[in-house]
Amino acid sequence: MSNRWKYWYSWLVASLVLLCIILALMSWIGSAYGWDMQNLLAPEGIRWALRSTLSNFAAMPVIPLITVLVAWGVLQRSSWLKAMQKLVLYKWKELSPKQKWGLKLSLVVLFIYLLLLAQTLWGPFPILLSVKGEIANSPFTDGWLILLVFGIILVSGVYGWISGHFRRLTDFVFALSDGITKHAPLFVLLFILSQLIAWIKYIFLI
Repeated sequence: MSNRWKYWYSWLVASLVLLCIILALMSWIGSAYGWDMQNLLAPEGIRWALRSTLSNFAAMPVIPLITVLVAWGVLQRSSWLKAMQKLVLYKWKELSPKQKWGLKLSLVVLFIYLLLLAQTLWGPFPILLSVKGEIANSPFTDGWLILLVFGIILVSGVYGWISGHFRRLTDFVFALSDGITKHAPLFVLLFILSQLIAWIKYIFLI
């Protein structure tokens, strides 16, 4: 994280916390003057806030974000995107023999994976379609994110092993958590934002 990003991130978090404080004080003042709002600082409001803090955070897209960051960690650590960039920009000669072989094999794996997915939708055994044989409301639409993440981990993982970016099992395992670790500040931001949104809904009876 660059110093510039740390500066703006710190101010953003501080601003959201300040908004939460102002919102709580506003609910207290508004209820005292008979405005149409609930007092968050009243005993009932405090009990609600304590009971709903975790559920407010759970209502945010935390799990999908974690899932995507797991794949992003492997993708970034394997340097598969950099190799693909060199391939697209006709800089194939800049890749080492291991990288070339790893990229070729990863693209083969990608093709096979997409072919298998196509078979589960339009082949003789469309197991990812709904009971009516449709894509809408099917296991495919419900689990597309998992399929995407698995494909990314599979393809970039193959490239990482062949090219030498993953020399040991621990390299790959830690790559799975690398994306989450580097983007941990996002979860702090989501936590504060989730409380702010929930408090607005509670105070203004939305």
